[in-house]
Amino acid sequence: MMEKLKNAIVVGVSHVKDGERWTLSGDSASTLAYAKMLTDGPVIAVSIVPECDLEAIRACGIGTVYAPMEVGACLRLSDNAAIVAGQAIKEIQDTQDIAAVFLPNTKRGRETAGRLAVRMGGGVTTDVSDIQVVDGKLEATKRVLGGEWETKTSLQDGIPIFTLSLGSEPETPATFTRTPDIVRVAIDGLVSSRLRMVRARQQPGGANGDLRDSDVVVVGGRGVDGDFDTVHWLADVLSGAVGATRVACDEGWAPRSMQIGQTGVSISPKIYVGLGVSGAVHHTCGIQGSDVIVAVCDDPDAPIFEMADFGVVGDVAEVVPQAIKRLEELKSER
Repeated sequence: MMEKLKNAIVVGVSHVKDGERWTLSGDSASTLAYAKMLTDGPVIAVSIVPECDLEAIRACGIGTVYAPMEVGACLRLSDNAAIVAGQAIKEIQDTQDIAAVFLPNTKRGRETAGRLAVRMGGGVTTDVSDIQVVDGKLEATKRVLGGEWETKTSLQDGIPIFTLSLGSEPETPATFTRTPDIVRVAIDGLVSSRLRMVRARQQPGGANGDLRDSDVVVVGGRGVDGDFDTVHWLADVLSGAVGATRVACDEGWAPRSMQIGQTGVSISPKIYVGLGVSGAVHHTCGIQGSDVIVAVCDDPDAPIFEMADFGVVGDVAEVVPQAIKRLEELKSER
């Protein structure tokens, strides 16, 4: 039986603006679910924005969420996010023994974690792919050197802070049927931003959030030779998101927001499909968490085949249309 903690885990959650309301981000929901698996104690959410997606938080089995009172300062600044989280954690410590603090492994999550560690006098481990409870302490697994090696770390003193790169982690069934309690936190000392929003636009398909949350990701590499219509076509049939390698983005075939790998985003879909992807280490380190890896490449010696669960040596332009035809036939037979 898996060892579990008995103390509380605090999870810093982020929201995204959806029209007039804020919705819980997919990576925050995954982090909440993951925390529930590691402790028999409470998992407490800390929202950086006052407007909380209480229904989504309840669906993760969370009974209490701490959130700031209405304030004028920009809470999306990492400095302010750390101030809000630090004040909330201080109040939580009045009633709970905190075993750890989790945040999603996003750019803002990593920045907030570092600032929070300074405020709390603790240690932080980023890019964590797995956590186990060993002799009552949390032991974090992190991939390094382009994903070729794994390290295991644990903090001996203080409250450890982890940023988790989980991708599409299965959600834990809700254990609360009521709306979570909101504890409002008074915040002082926030940093005023000299920036103002001039214009906002939605990133094209394959934006970071879509890639991290999708169960299926279809990725185009050098081998598609600029033909991303085929990549989008297969992604549509599979109801998946579209990603790209660094080379494809450098060539201008796909926006930088689609880039997956060491200098892009890390994903953990149920199914990864690489089209014309050779499998360079700076790309494959970002797909290590995929449940199933499918590769189509015309180079039989491509490194991607060493990690693929299913591989096809062939021209993407010939293989993919046949695969799509068969998939559509299977759909029509249902």
